[in-house]
Amino acid sequence: MVTTLTCLLLGLPDEEPFDIEVDSQSVVDTVKAAIKAKNPDIQCPNRKLRLYLAKQDSGGAWLDSQDSVISELKTGEIPAKLELLTRKSIDPQALVREVFSDAPPNKAIHVLVKVIGDKSASAVVKSVMPVFDEGWTSAWKKAFNSEQVLPEALPPVDDLGEFLDSELPVKIGVPESFYTWSRQFWYPEKIFKATDSEPCVEFLHQVGYRTLCPVYRQDTKASYISHWDDSIRHVLEFVLRGQSSRYSIDAPLDGGPATPDFVFMLDSVCVLRGEEAGPKPILVDSPRFRKFDQVRWTHGNVPYLFGYTTDTSNVSLYALTRQSPDSNQIRSRRLDSYNISSTDSRFHLLLAVLNMSRLLQSIFFFSVRYIDVT
Repeated sequence: MVTTLTCLLLGLPDEEPFDIEVDSQSVVDTVKAAIKAKNPDIQCPNRKLRLYLAKQDSGGAWLDSQDSVISELKTGEIPAKLELLTRKSIDPQALVREVFSDAPPNKAIHVLVKVIGDKSASAVVKSVMPVFDEGWTSAWKKAFNSEQVLPEALPPVDDLGEFLDSELPVKIGVPESFYTWSRQFWYPEKIFKATDSEPCVEFLHQVGYRTLCPVYRQDTKASYISHWDDSIRHVLEFVLRGQSSRYSIDAPLDGGPATPDFVFMLDSVCVLRGEEAGPKPILVDSPRFRKFDQVRWTHGNVPYLFGYTTDTSNVSLYALTRQSPDSNQIRSRRLDSYNISSTDSRFHLLLAVLNMSRLLQSIFFFSVRYIDVT
């Protein structure tokens, strides 16, 4: 027996409800294939689709197709009423006839759909990208770099986490359609502003699109480096001038000077060091204990440096400080962690790295020596 279900895509602008037909004896997972067949622009694997019942509970009413909340979806934003319905997805192995046994045939929404896969995100960027940048990115970079935090105004270590999460003082202009789509996530509103007249096309091409590229499970450490680069190194190199970076993929694990996997320098002064781990059973914090705590402090009265550790798709940012005024030992404090397999978390990391870039010039100012990683 064929069952007709009315579905609604969430988080994308200008979507309308649509009907699909599925075998009532099949499992819910087959609904995903029917949804993709009706929407050929959805290119992600079935596992990247999340399906939710369009009603509050087993005894609740189904969402009326004429409900005013449907019109709110046209902006691309998910109203709070519908967010409540997406707390628990439908079991993909449940039978269609059981899950939708009380579904009314007309004037109701039955299935709410979220596209979790990042390829849809990348497609949004491509579809709204203007062709030319008429100096808008350069103007943004100039204005943004004028907001560098002065040495005497560097936030204390205890406030760094809050600072990294703060709204950018100069937001990045993006097309209205991209901005609308991005508002389904938590952090883009702190990074972007909507403008169809002066979008930062160069930023979107060189940083924005790369930020949205999907991260899949890889077999080697080297295969993750491009993702870590896109999230940290590439962003810093795009924003800052007078910088350089160095990689040592085969850095020794023990003994000798604790050679980092990555260093980011301003005029030969190390302001950020990275310790990276590949796809093997390992605690996220273990690179920190293996490397950061072996490093001698040679930066005089610099209040702190930055560090990061990676474990495949997990990235953690640290503040590295001197243990005491008369010590050459380093104390590391984790500021936050990010999962770059998640689009929202990659936006979060982008915000943190952009805000971190506002501090690095003043850290350089304080530095009189640099950690020798040769």
